[in-house]
Amino acid sequence: MQPPGVPPLPPYKPQKKGMSRGVKIALIIAASIIVLLIIGLVIGVSVFVGVITAPADVANNYVKAINEGNMSQAYGYLATPTQKQTSESAFATKLKPLVGKITKYNTSSINVQSGGTATVVMDLSFDDGSKATWDIGLVKQSGNYKILNVKPR
Repeated sequence: MQPPGVPPLPPYKPQKKGMSRGVKIALIIAASIIVLLIIGLVIGVSVFVGVITAPADVANNYVKAINEGNMSQAYGYLATPTQKQTSESAFATKLKPLVGKITKYNTSSINVQSGGTATVVMDLSFDDGSKATWDIGLVKQSGNYKILNVKPR
């Protein structure tokens, strides 16, 4: 019972539990920004790794093709100026002694320069126990790296 002249009390409403609408929106925006940053980072790393490894992939495939005796494929990795300096048959004759003789090859350094050039240093081991290091110069041609020169040390 209420004393006379006192307005009635509003009915009891329990307090809402949970987050307000503004906090929920802020959390959704923050989560979206974090997801976008992670996606951007993954894409950035993928592009960076691709730029760095592309010349090494060409050099590795070139050595592998030579070792397997696939001279036509190896010749295809050469840049146009290099192909103009030697015919495919002369190339195959020159590199025939290496067929099946390379037991191990390892890229020890990759240097990508601006202007679409790169240098790959490759260490090779042969079946007779000898070793060699090749400096492989590459140039970007039609969007792909091609071998411009190979200089044994």
